Amino acid sequence: MPDQGGADDNQGAAIKLLSQRGIYRLFSEIDPTFLNAPKLSKADAEQFKYIFLKNIGNKATLNKGEVVQENFYKVAKLTYPAQPKSTYSVFCFDSIFLSINKLIARIKANREKSEQ
Repeated sequence: MPDQGGADDNQGAAIKLLSQRGIYRLFSEIDPTFLNAPKLSKADAEQFKYIFLKNIGNKATLNKGEVVQENFYKVAKLTYPAQPKSTYSVFCFDSIFLSINKLIARIKANREKSEQ
């Protein structure tokens, strides 16, 4: 896994400080590309900026910043489940095959009854 390189600090505290002090707002006024917005009309760009600045200091963003390193280590430990045994897939196929055969048998029986 790649190393995050010095991200051991609490990023939530930094986000909260920058948000409360208006630093994000200042950066967005100095350089509009700071928000990394897609190409939008002027009205939509203003709305995007408003939503970005409103949400940057919310509880979810702050929580994410506080637990990002912990979550990174948890994800690094994840593994894929083992492949199912081949008998499982054979069993599923057999069950489907038997169900189809029963259905075909019922259809044939109903046809024979209706023909009589």
